[in-house]
Amino acid sequence: MIKNTDDKNTKENGKYYLYIILCQNNAYYIGTTNNIKKRFLTHKNGKGSKYTSSKKVHSLLAAWVLPSKNIALSVEAIIKSANKHDKTEFINNTFSIKRFYRKKTNVNIKINRIAKSIINKINTL
Repeated sequence: MIKNTDDKNTKENGKYYLYIILCQNNAYYIGTTNNIKKRFLTHKNGKGSKYTSSKKVHSLLAAWVLPSKNIALSVEAIIKSANKHDKTEFINNTFSIKRFYRKKTNVNIKINRIAKSIINKINTL
């Protein structure tokens, strides 16, 4: 199988992504995926979710790599319970996600932010 090298930085075997999208109504949409580029384009084209298809996507604000789908889904569920101020803090500071998650679950997580340059590149798709 030939691997698409363009996906090298956005899709890694066994890794999942947590992401926050800004919608045109200024609300945040939080989701998980194993292919951030493809998922963002799906949202942008109005087919990603019921919410983003009705509220329209403005941009990808941030994304993080997590070691597995289960962990990504767990972190997604926990941060969806946060208020908008906290979610904005998550976008600006990855440590705040770790702290918030640990406070809610008493579990430490490994989470790495996707570089701003990659987020910017995805936003231009």
